[in-house]
Amino acid sequence: MKKITRQNGFPKVWQGLQQVLKSQISLELNMGVQRGLNEDEIVPMAKLARDHSIEVRFIEQMISVDQAVQLLRQNFTQRRVETFDLEEATGRALAEDLTAVEPTPRFTDSAMDGFAVRFSDLKQLPVRLQIAGKAGQAFRLKKRYRPVRRYALALARFCRKVPIPWCRLKIVKLTSSRSRF
Repeated sequence: MKKITRQNGFPKVWQGLQQVLKSQISLELNMGVQRGLNEDEIVPMAKLARDHSIEVRFIEQMISVDQAVQLLRQNFTQRRVETFDLEEATGRALAEDLTAVEPTPRFTDSAMDGFAVRFSDLKQLPVRLQIAGKAGQAFRLKKRYRPVRRYALALARFCRKVPIPWCRLKIVKLTSSRSRF
């Protein structure tokens, strides 16, 4: 590293890498490979990646791709593909890409404490709304909203991370409202 970067920064880089590995944050490393300078470090870097689930990219290769692949094949055996229960997946790598069956989840979660209300009901502000209930684990909001006054419509209080059952609902932050309960 000292020859390539022209400075002795490896101790700091290694210390930072160790801290990231302890925190279990996903990590990607780039390695510039130069013939005659650090091509012998490809295998140790690949072993480090395998042992710690790090994604390594060999960039700016001054050796051919075929040479790099040959080096890796000489030093590693191909892993066998196996099927197992999801509960046993910790520490394993996917053998192929995983694709979602649906493009979006069926419902979203509230990201904040607040009130769920149809966005279309907020076109004319200010609006006075009656609280129809609280959202909890077993809460079900009625699909029909009952008008209370001219602009007064029903709404429900939602807590953070509670599923929002209809996509047309908007969460109004608790701090952005004047609640009286």
